[in-house]
Amino acid sequence: MRVETERLVIRDFLEKDYKDAFEYLSDIEVMEYIEPILTISQTKKFIQKYGIEEKMIYAVEEKHLGKVIGHIIFHEFNKPSEYELGWIFNGEFQGNGYAREASFALFEYGFNKLHLESILAETVLNNKRSISTITSLGMKISETYEEDLPVWIITKNDYQNKKEYT
Repeated sequence: MRVETERLVIRDFLEKDYKDAFEYLSDIEVMEYIEPILTISQTKKFIQKYGIEEKMIYAVEEKHLGKVIGHIIFHEFNKPSEYELGWIFNGEFQGNGYAREASFALFEYGFNKLHLESILAETVLNNKRSISTITSLGMKISETYEEDLPVWIITKNDYQNKKEYT
């Protein structure tokens, strides 16, 4: 997959990307709501498995820097017409609207190219920044909860209606 925005390239991971990924996957603040921090060896295995082999995550490269500044989770969820969306960004690049920019690009790609019916996102209730981004995308909390992990959803119709009024 390759999707471009004004500032970003969302693309398949390459083996060389592990160094950039290690910068954020080993940062305790970045990983606070996700997983324990990863070692360099764990980062290589993570990128190989989920980025290269299984295609569940995609590198987010900042165009002008040519650097991977995070990754997007984008893969089939419960059925072929439903994908999960998520993101992790290097702390140095957070707060610049990259997650929102990448997400809108993937809404376009998912709904128009993959013909998805819905896109889901999940985060823990304490992750206020992600919740703010998720809701700003027009996603609405769904009825489905797993412990303290609510699920937000946007359907193709909701997205198209949102586009018409923005």
